[in-house]
Amino acid sequence: MNKILIPYLIVLLTHTCFGQTISRDIYPESIRKEISLNWIVRDTTSGDLNKDGRTDIALVIQNNNKNHYKIENNGLGYDSINENERYLLIFFKTNTGYTLFNTIDSIIPEHDSPTISDPYSGIMISNGLLHVGYHYWANAGSWLMFNTEYIFQFLNEDFFLIGIEHDSMDRGTMEREKVSINFITRKMLIVNTIPEGENGEEEKSNSEWKTLELERLYKISELSPTNIKVLDRFF
Repeated sequence: MNKILIPYLIVLLTHTCFGQTISRDIYPESIRKEISLNWIVRDTTSGDLNKDGRTDIALVIQNNNKNHYKIENNGLGYDSINENERYLLIFFKTNTGYTLFNTIDSIIPEHDSPTISDPYSGIMISNGLLHVGYHYWANAGSWLMFNTEYIFQFLNEDFFLIGIEHDSMDRGTMEREKVSINFITRKMLIVNTIPEGENGEEEKSNSEWKTLELERLYKISELSPTNIKVLDRFF
């Protein structure tokens, strides 16, 4: 197997886990009361986000209105997708339970095309940072595939975007580009890789550092997927 494909296969295997409904009964009442009855929990992660030594929780919930399910029976792509809106809920642990810090209705994309994989790939809290993942894979119409990760940190009483990791590949040419953005240092690293050799087993890579012109950091509530423009490029 071409080693370029391995990271994408790992993500795809992880990505298929999303879509399972998580029982709300596993959460304490202080969290359950914030989830409307017609909404379902689709994803969850935990960790200390505000550096108080307590375990906070983030959830992705989705409206389960059956009128907004799309049914496709043409044999191409998904047979059924839930097009309802998705929200990200962030809870801080307190002495008495959990307190809802914020509900963000723009950061988790809906799945609205049966021929394109779910654009949302997961959330994770690691080392005090909140990671939100995105994914693109088309069954028809495009050879492009990519994984993008937004990284948020709790600063000055809100969550701010401090980094983006973007990894894209053309499945036809196997050309790959990795972009790593640090909004705190205003630096961006771009690495392009081109397969060489008869079977593409060798690689030729070149990297380039660039400096960003950024006046301020952006709050999580100000963002939606792929609307971040850096040096005339959208992520």
